[in-house]
Amino acid sequence: MRRFLGSLTIAAAVIAIFTPAAQAANGSDFDPGYIISDATFYDAAAMSTSQIQSFLNSKGSNCVAGEEPCLKDYTMTTRSISANSQCSSYAGKSNETSAAIIYKVAQACDINPQVLLVLLEKEQSLVGRTRPTSRAYQIATGYGCPDTAPCDTEYYGFQNQVYLAAKQYQRYRDYPGNYAHQAGRTQQVLYHPSASCGSSAVYIRNQATAGLYNYTPYQPNNAALNNLYGSGDSCSSYGNRNFWRIFTDWFGSTANIPPVSLVQRDWNTDGYSDMLARHSNGRLYAYFGRADGSGLTGKQIGHGWNGMRLMSTAYNFNGTAMPQIVSIHTNGLLYLYTANGNGGFSASGTIGQGWSGYDQLVGVSQWGGQRLSGIVTRHRSSGDYYYYPKTVGGGWLPRVSLDLPDYDLLFFAGDWNDDGFADMLGRNSADGHLYMISAEPDGSTQDPVRVGTNWGAFTNIFSGGDWNNDGHVDVLATDAKGDLYLYTGNGSGGFGTSMKFGHGWGNMEFLP
Repeated sequence: MRRFLGSLTIAAAVIAIFTPAAQAANGSDFDPGYIISDATFYDAAAMSTSQIQSFLNSKGSNCVAGEEPCLKDYTMTTRSISANSQCSSYAGKSNETSAAIIYKVAQACDINPQVLLVLLEKEQSLVGRTRPTSRAYQIATGYGCPDTAPCDTEYYGFQNQVYLAAKQYQRYRDYPGNYAHQAGRTQQVLYHPSASCGSSAVYIRNQATAGLYNYTPYQPNNAALNNLYGSGDSCSSYGNRNFWRIFTDWFGSTANIPPVSLVQRDWNTDGYSDMLARHSNGRLYAYFGRADGSGLTGKQIGHGWNGMRLMSTAYNFNGTAMPQIVSIHTNGLLYLYTANGNGGFSASGTIGQGWSGYDQLVGVSQWGGQRLSGIVTRHRSSGDYYYYPKTVGGGWLPRVSLDLPDYDLLFFAGDWNDDGFADMLGRNSADGHLYMISAEPDGSTQDPVRVGTNWGAFTNIFSGGDWNNDGHVDVLATDAKGDLYLYTGNGSGGFGTSMKFGHGWGNMEFLP
């Protein structure tokens, strides 16, 4: 398959159009491993058709028609495109505006329309240029235009270019192993098509960044970054630099990382925290929290769960906002069960096989800088911990090794210390103390920090959401007598008050 690359030759045209904005991008802020966040790149709802049109009107206010109309005025008869594995269907229309085309492609292929606008500017300066040429519309996004060969006429045309580029970015996401640049790996990234210009090792932190490198496989060198609005040297390339710079100038930070939201295990959608527990007889129960935080209301929601060797609460594995269960069966299959909002389940199925070698399982959400869901596991024989991130589209990214000591209990705790990154809590099997394990931006872990002492008497410890409704995650624990205790979190990495929350829980295994 041919590589579909953005052209280097249009760099000068892009440079000529833009001058630094009042809050312009700064080359020192460019991170080659994290050009844009996944949350931003795949945000198809970022702009409406009317917002896109207003943006084009503003950026093209000085445009004068040339061989073709200005982008803000451009229309064409679009063709209908059937749904495929990357994009939903596109309904063709007579005299469709460029704004409508960009919006409909964004919706069909689940790509931020801002990304498409920046791509059009990066490749052919179509958003802001005056006197557009027919050629600029033919190869609007640089799709089918490798740096080492002529553009392929099969892919000519504005609708084709916008649609195929968006579809290609989804192909990178769906089939990461088929492409040279992959998220979660350290790889050599060239500075220029000429190998003599060299390369450097880059840890590619997320899928959107990997997709940009697969589309245009070069990073800017220091010369290009030092003269961010001009030219560098003979070994400079500008595609990904210009993408990052234009996006930043137009729409703000490319790496906007949303705060980690409160872990709210709300299985019946009443707005209060719930928890799940498996009885020793294999029955599964949901315990629903109350508005005043005074106690629990229980309900059996399943039976025959004895075959699940490991179970954990999971989050957003397939794009749903509902909580889920991820579990490893005795046969080594990995299962996912999604809540239906009424305390039961709406869907289930296998999402992996060959997981029998693990003896711990923890579902995590908004983990690291990518803000992805995933699971943390411990290998039975080696004792090594791993983080397995899920892509936005539901696939798996390469696992990340975690440098952790042995924890006999480990569970997800949201943003326990309010630093903007997700955390786990774990009891160290050597000293019985409770430790906070915080995520690094790349998904690895920081050095554990002790947050509690002498937790060895508890048979089960887990984070149960916000039980006293104060906006902070709390911890629940049971002792050998079956008594249940609530330890409220203070939102700063420590604990507030504690209280006995119930008794008679000795036969129950809570899902962390």
